Amino acid sequence: MVQWLQGYNLRPGDFQMVVRTFRTVFPATTIWNTATGDFLLVGTVVPLPLDLDRIRDRYDTYRLDRDLYRIGIRSWPGLLVYFTLDRNDTARFAADGALNTDDRLPLEFSAPHALYLDTHETNRQIARTFRTAALPDLTLESQAQLERSSVRHVIGMEYLARGMAEDALHHLQRAIELDPDYTPSMLPAARMYLKVGGRARP
Repeated sequence: MVQWLQGYNLRPGDFQMVVRTFRTVFPATTIWNTATGDFLLVGTVVPLPLDLDRIRDRYDTYRLDRDLYRIGIRSWPGLLVYFTLDRNDTARFAADGALNTDDRLPLEFSAPHALYLDTHETNRQIARTFRTAALPDLTLESQAQLERSSVRHVIGMEYLARGMAEDALHHLQRAIELDPDYTPSMLPAARMYLKVGGRARP
C-alpha cells in the first residue's frame, strides 16, 4: 500500500499521527521523500525487502528512464535517494504520535490550523533525526548491486543534485572504497569533502 502524505501545511504532531495510524494496518512501513514537501508511506504487513535487480529490469524493460528523467532521476539507482526511513526508524518516528480513528478524528480539527504554515522543512528535518539506515532493506540477492562503484556513484550524484551534500559524500566515498581507481567519484567527492568539512554520514 502506498499513501501520499504532505509535509507542508501539516504540523509535525499531525504528520506523526498519520504515520502511526497508517502503521496500525501496515506495521512494516517505510517513508520516502520524493520531492520538496511530498512524502510516500510504503506500507506492508510483513517486511518486504527491495529487489534491486527487479527494479533495474523494470526500469530497462518499461523504458521508465524517459519518465523518471523528467523528475531528475537519470538512472535506476537514483530512485534510492528518495528513501528516508526504514521500517524500524519509521516505528520510532511514529511512536509518540496520536491515533486518528473512525471514533476519534483529531486530525480533522488540528490539520486546518496549519493550512498557512510553512512546515515542509521542519517535518523533513524531524524525520531525518530518526534516521539510522542510509538505505532500505534489500534482498540478499540484490545487495551485491550496492557493492558496485558505478551504483554508489549514481546514488551520490543524485543526492548531490538534490543539494544533500553529506549523503552525497557518503556514497561517493563508498564508490572509491570499493574501487580506489574509480575516477568519476573522485572530483565530486573531493568537492563535497571540502564543502561539509569532512563530515560524512555514518
